Amino acid sequence: MWSGDTIFEQHRRLVNYSKIRAEVIESKVAGSGDQSYRPAITLRYEWQEGLYRSNRYSTSHVSMSQSEAQRIADDYRPGMVVFVYFDPTNPSDAALRKDYLLNPYLLSLSGVAMLALAFWGMRWRWAVKRAKGPVTLRRSLMLVGMAATVLWESGAALVLGHYFLHQPAPFPLSAWVAAAIAGLGGLIPLGYAVSATVRKKL
Repeated sequence: MWSGDTIFEQHRRLVNYSKIRAEVIESKVAGSGDQSYRPAITLRYEWQEGLYRSNRYSTSHVSMSQSEAQRIADDYRPGMVVFVYFDPTNPSDAALRKDYLLNPYLLSLSGVAMLALAFWGMRWRWAVKRAKGPVTLRRSLMLVGMAATVLWESGAALVLGHYFLHQPAPFPLSAWVAAAIAGLGGLIPLGYAVSATVRKKL
């Protein structure tokens, strides 16, 4: 529930952001440590006769290596005019990128996997107990495996589809890895059902 609520609240907040032109005032790197750096790009923009400033690169917490942060900072030279995302209800809340946190989606994927596996386990035992013969058992196990795979894959597609639909490119490597694991993992129930029926020669 926490991950779902976080996704909903995050989307509700970011979907209302608007784009506005801003001028780059300063571009540098902030932070310390091996992977604790971020681009600090100071922007100036006007909204409803008010003048605002922001030095946020992303709407979410971004941490990266110093070289990567420096590469991004170098792309924004003072005097450049860029588009910035900002909250019209709180104009001082602005950033260059409108990013969605990935962690709530990963937690939701874990929930989908546990739900599918729980369904699979319960229905598998039920199929074994209720089967009246090898043919019936084979058919029941295949149907249970297919149903669990459909549940897993459709849930994962819903969660990751929302992320990829709303998250601006480029997507982080962890998102592609999660998509690959979710896609392949969803085939486990069906693959096990096929293996069991073949191995037992039902």
